[in-house]
Amino acid sequence: MIETKYCAFIDVLGYKAIVMDTSTTNEQKVKILHSIYSNLAVQFVNVVNQVNSTTDSKIYLRSFSDCFYLDCASVEPLIIAIEDIFSNAFGFYANFTEEEEKTPLMRCGIVKDWIVKFKDIGAIATGQDEINPVGKAVARAYETSELSKLSGMRIIISPEVIKDLEVLHLTIPDFQCYFKDLSTYGVDMRYYFRHIDTNEKSEECNLYEMLWPYNRVNDQAYACIDILTKIKPTFPQAVIRQFNKTAQLFHDSYLLSEWKGKDLSIYERDLDAFAKLL
Repeated sequence: MIETKYCAFIDVLGYKAIVMDTSTTNEQKVKILHSIYSNLAVQFVNVVNQVNSTTDSKIYLRSFSDCFYLDCASVEPLIIAIEDIFSNAFGFYANFTEEEEKTPLMRCGIVKDWIVKFKDIGAIATGQDEINPVGKAVARAYETSELSKLSGMRIIISPEVIKDLEVLHLTIPDFQCYFKDLSTYGVDMRYYFRHIDTNEKSEECNLYEMLWPYNRVNDQAYACIDILTKIKPTFPQAVIRQFNKTAQLFHDSYLLSEWKGKDLSIYERDLDAFAKLL
């Protein structure tokens, strides 16, 4: 049966670099991967179960290798879950060194389109009962994440999803953005988004991204600065753009911080600290 769903495709940034690195042993690679996937397992299991317990529109989840696929009949639960997964995964190893545990960076694409769920061929062959989602939504979600030519730990969203969210426009001196208040686990939370009209290859595009670090930097800017400072030296120069664009996203999200009105000296101190990471 053909269904129209909100679909998300998430992949782990730097996965290929980790497994192909000639300077590390297989044992070291496995330790890094175990750390990454232990973190992600906690976030996906906890968040998806928690969101599904609060909504009639359940999130469907599948994973393969370094990729995760989610879909939902309603956009709000999917937005809430993905923001929560990203935020929690980023801060999960805050009390460990990068030598002890590896903080994963991810990228996500979210679209609205059609899918069909067939029986998984491998499951049929082995007598199991699993589903394999296929269709335009899967292809577009993959393209929005993998082929958008946008680096960093980003949640990239297609225009039709933003339209269905019915976001409101907000103009502040630093940049224009959009927001939507969503009931999150019984509490109204504000989510911010901004338009992207040019990718990193200077090509025109029409996409949006969620400023997902907002709630984290608004509550604990100093902790985010510490984590970013800690992970920066672990990025090889060949992929340093992934860190730089992630740090830029945290910096830009902090421009919306309530601290600008509460205590300007704290706001300027933390904003300067974010800027020094760029």
